[in-house]
Amino acid sequence: MNLNWLPCWIDLEAQKPTLVLHPAIYNCPLYCGRKIIGKVLLPIVFGAILFEFFVTTAILLPYESYFSSTWVTWLYSFLIGYFVVNTLYHYFKARTLHPGAPVRSKLEPICRRCHTHKPRNASHCSICDTCIVDMDHHCIWLNNCVGAGNVRHFFLFIAFIAVGAMIWLPVAWR
Repeated sequence: MNLNWLPCWIDLEAQKPTLVLHPAIYNCPLYCGRKIIGKVLLPIVFGAILFEFFVTTAILLPYESYFSSTWVTWLYSFLIGYFVVNTLYHYFKARTLHPGAPVRSKLEPICRRCHTHKPRNASHCSICDTCIVDMDHHCIWLNNCVGAGNVRHFFLFIAFIAVGAMIWLPVAWR
């Protein structure tokens, strides 16, 4: 039975049906552009964090000083500075650390793309074109995979953004 007219969302020739991308998508500039978009997003992320810091320190905190005591304003200043520094630190650590590659050997099983040993807890990233131990996902904001080597910094980056936003809200609310 000829099913070539169907989009390749399901691989019928595999031992068990699996979802796959259509071959045309691999040659699509948007799919290949995911490697490039991470480099474009670096100044956007960096600029957004610094813009939030500038708006807070140059506009919101001076306005807050009219309504709050001096120690509250200093506390907000310290906390916001602390969270901005830690957010940027963990962003760059998650972005620059290698997510964790398996030890190269010829043991079974072999990755079909890397042609090297692929442990059970490893996955192959089609964007980075490498196997990653405990791969969570490929993050375009980091332009890197999130794996065993950088997952700690990725989650701390997300946590500092979330907690920093909760600290920032009472200042921005007035």
